[in-house]
Amino acid sequence: RQLVIILTERKFSFSDLALLSIQRYPFSFKYLIAPMIDSVYSARFGKRKSYIVPFEYLFGVIQILIAFQWDSLLESKRILLLTIGGFLSYLCMAAQNVAADGWIVTLFHEKNLSLSATVKRVCLLYTSPSPRDRQKSRMPSSA
Repeated sequence: RQLVIILTERKFSFSDLALLSIQRYPFSFKYLIAPMIDSVYSARFGKRKSYIVPFEYLFGVIQILIAFQWDSLLESKRILLLTIGGFLSYLCMAAQNVAADGWIVTLFHEKNLSLSATVKRVCLLYTSPSPRDRQKSRMPSSA
């Protein structure tokens, strides 16, 4: 949402914004990613870690590349490169999401499987930034 506001302020066209929406497609097609994650993996590294770790590194590299080129991409209105970077980022996140879901299912025994969604939600909430983080530091005042 914030990216759309930034691009609108920079006078990007509505067709540019429509093109940018393509970046979210990988989450719509997670069901196509899941069979690959279940069948192609490194036995030495692990079925789920074969995707979680490399996609996390790839996601980080993509974000760093976009960050270093951010101003030039906006000034030259290179919406296609922004869309490709966003698409690859979402692809990494979707693959990680599928692998993490599979990992949670394998970690829980069948009788406790109903708790897996709760654990995933708690982990997500724990790692998400709190709105108060913007207002108040968690560091002691002596730091």
